Amino acid sequence: MDGIEIKQPQLLNQLFERKSQNLFESRCVAGLKVDDLDGDTFVQCRKVKTREGGGHPWGLLSDMDLLRSCQLVRSGKDDSCSLTYAALLLFGTEESIVRYMPRYRIECVFRNYTYDDYISGKDYGTRYDDRLTLRCNLQKAYIQIMAFVQRYLPDRFYIGEDGLTRQDLRTLLFREIVANLCVHADYSAGFASYLEIFKDRVVTRNSSRVILSAHNKVISLDQLGNYTKNPLLVRVFRELGWVEDLGSGTRKIRMYAPLYSNDSKIEIKDEAEFIFSITYAKGNDLAEGGSGKPAARRAFPSFMHEAVYVALKHYPEIKVDEILTMINTSRRTLYRIIADLRKDGFVENIGNKNHPKWNVYNG
Repeated sequence: MDGIEIKQPQLLNQLFERKSQNLFESRCVAGLKVDDLDGDTFVQCRKVKTREGGGHPWGLLSDMDLLRSCQLVRSGKDDSCSLTYAALLLFGTEESIVRYMPRYRIECVFRNYTYDDYISGKDYGTRYDDRLTLRCNLQKAYIQIMAFVQRYLPDRFYIGEDGLTRQDLRTLLFREIVANLCVHADYSAGFASYLEIFKDRVVTRNSSRVILSAHNKVISLDQLGNYTKNPLLVRVFRELGWVEDLGSGTRKIRMYAPLYSNDSKIEIKDEAEFIFSITYAKGNDLAEGGSGKPAARRAFPSFMHEAVYVALKHYPEIKVDEILTMINTSRRTLYRIIADLRKDGFVENIGNKNHPKWNVYNG
């Protein structure tokens, strides 16, 4: 009997993934050891939690025990332990991720024209105006994607619920969207995830395990909040404060989107590729004065300056040694960057050298 010829193995693999109850993130990575994981990421995790006070147990755990507490380790019948793909995605070094997941990457793209112009092919001869390719673990990727968002999306004036403090509405809204991009992708498919910023909207795209209850492949924010595609990834991001409890993240998107733009429109499609789209400006009228250009904002001297700025915004009591675990640069360069940010009025240390407390201002 002749064998069966499979012409589209990727479709067979997607069928298997949909039917399998064993999620890709919880499968063991043959040969992956703790030494293949990024020590700096473990250090940063502990410091994020212990900085909050209350003696979080992560501060007392070894690297392996921390992984066990997050259910990122599976025990075999012979008492051997195997690390999962979730452990690799959350804590892996770039070298180990390339070795075990060579097709993994996240692309951030900025196009200085509207989405409609892009769809109709009116790209003015420019494929993109800026691009950032990430192959690092998801914790480091989240920080760098947020820096990319800070760089290309306009800030909006917003006073917090206390009625006194100005908050970055852009961060409040897009932290949920970026976190969803990181933790809800189907990494078994091997396709890249995308965050694309246009002059009038932001679109995220990633491979997806299809929500079978979706009607015509279109789902609502409520359905999005009721379906967790990678619970192990979500659990760690929730511990870090980057995603909310089930459902509350989508409520924040719904709350902040109309505050960020009166013309905000959210569209979600869940097929083989999950697409989240949010419109933040109408047509080419992007500036508050209708000039057709992005709203004015102070420019950072470099992308590294902006990455440090985002780190200080997310972790107001972070120390220099902790920033160095997140951003690949020398101590001397980091001191120069911080000095530049202070001189230009982006940040201010109201604490002291040993116990900093950073105030960040509009960038």
